[in-house]
Amino acid sequence: MSPVLFSVYIDQLLFNLQIYKYGCYVAYIFMDAFAYDIVILAPTKYALRAMLKIINEFSCQYEIKFNLTMGSMSLQRGRHLMVSF
Repeated sequence: MSPVLFSVYIDQLLFNLQIYKYGCYVAYIFMDAFAYDIVILAPTKYALRAMLKIINEFSCQYEIKFNLTMGSMSLQRGRHLMVSF
């Protein structure tokens, strides 16, 4: 996907995620994407599920497929990494 198309599609997705305020903010900045990578930071399991639901609905609406084999996930409680896969 070209950088312009990526920006057009992903900008709308990031806007959708931001209006529900499920993600994480650092210094009032919503943490979500860098270059061609999308980062989903959620403070709770509930927020993560809600964000993934929004992403799923977006991908169905715009017929976008995300490469799940390139993804990873980690769960952290406080300063301790609980699980990573």
